Amino acid sequence: MKTDRISRTKIVREAYFRLVLVSIVSLATTNLCGFIDNIVISRYLGAQALAAVGFFSPISVLNGLAYVVVLGAVVLCGNFIGSGQSEKVNSLFNSSFITIFAVCSLIAMILMICRSPLSILLGARDEAGRMLEAYILGYAPCIMFSSLSALLISLASFNNELNKTYIAAAAMFFGNMGLDVLLAEPLGIFGIGLASSLSSLASLLVILPAYIRKDATIHFEH
Repeated sequence: MKTDRISRTKIVREAYFRLVLVSIVSLATTNLCGFIDNIVISRYLGAQALAAVGFFSPISVLNGLAYVVVLGAVVLCGNFIGSGQSEKVNSLFNSSFITIFAVCSLIAMILMICRSPLSILLGARDEAGRMLEAYILGYAPCIMFSSLSALLISLASFNNELNKTYIAAAAMFFGNMGLDVLLAEPLGIFGIGLASSLSSLASLLVILPAYIRKDATIHFEH
């Protein structure tokens, strides 16, 4: 009995540390991408472009709300897996994925359509306003891609796909850094936003196959 208890404690502890490590990598990658964006903007586009992006900060809170949903899904999936309720795990996962996709897609479309009045509402005027509109147009899809990527990365350890989480995080970071430099001059501030969207999409595409296999603990249901 004591041996069984020790074994269970060890399994739970190892699973906990894997989840914590994945969460740290995911959040650190997102924050580092923002840091790189600011460096590239100030280096290639100037202070006014950096100020324009600063007006977008309140909207970035929307990504934070998505991470709350992601965290809740991870905790509940872990509880269901621990109690052997695999059918509830996949039901919750699919519901979370569809909900995040639908809500974040709607938010992205609203941002793109309403970027002009939104820029005014956020206080950006004249050239700063035009720059902010361009940035929003490029960045808006990132809200959906990065949120879905965060969900899949956070749950990947349950499918024994820990290596893919690091590859997905690397794809986001290095993709964002490389695209920032490549797109900053020809496309301006729009290119910086687009770089974030494309690198998040790359991360999502890297981690997505981990959930297509039917033998995976967590997978898409048809």
